[in-house]
Amino acid sequence: VWVRPNPVDLERFGYATKSEKIEARSRLTPFSEEDTVLVFVSKFRGSKNHSFLLDVLNLLPENYKLLLAGPPSEPTDPVPGLTTSQIEALVSIAESRGMHGRIFVKPGFVDAADYMRAGDIFCIPAEMEGLGTPLLEALVTGLPVVANRAESNFREWITEGQNGFLRPLSASYWADAIIKTSMFSDVDRKSMSDHIKATVSSERIDEQYYMLLSALCKTPAGKTISV
Repeated sequence: VWVRPNPVDLERFGYATKSEKIEARSRLTPFSEEDTVLVFVSKFRGSKNHSFLLDVLNLLPENYKLLLAGPPSEPTDPVPGLTTSQIEALVSIAESRGMHGRIFVKPGFVDAADYMRAGDIFCIPAEMEGLGTPLLEALVTGLPVVANRAESNFREWITEGQNGFLRPLSASYWADAIIKTSMFSDVDRKSMSDHIKATVSSERIDEQYYMLLSALCKTPAGKTISV
């Protein structure tokens, strides 16, 4: 058995320059260049824990904003989640807690690459998560990631303080990690983007897969291989 990451489509996902970030943010959100934008693009399943990010946002300074985008839950989904009206209600909930104008939601199928370019930090408070391809896509875009420490797939990719932070689902721990993450420089972001691109590009993964299959074909039964 060989477990490999899904490849990241490098024709769609790439390091977002400052000008690209400003353009995407002004076109897709009501937020300004001076804001620090937390972004989470995913289907609004219950296991994704979108509402947890409201608790986190409430502990952060006023210039921190939250962008949530992705398809709403449908009645046929095996895992229940938020409908379009419930997603839009998150804005009202935030405003009732004194966070007026600090959250923007976009229910529906969106271009994840476009919305990631508009953000500064990618947040993944999901539980029972699979491979976590959006995490890799965010890193390629140059977004450091704060993710749920309980998920083993996240622990495989996030290196503490280098490309993000792993924290238990405690709002205060997450708020502290986000503050630290916002201090990542452009050089830090470009470096982690280059590193992950070299690891999960389609070309790199196809090359590894070919090496493995070739070695299997040449190896007698009962022998071990190393590629």
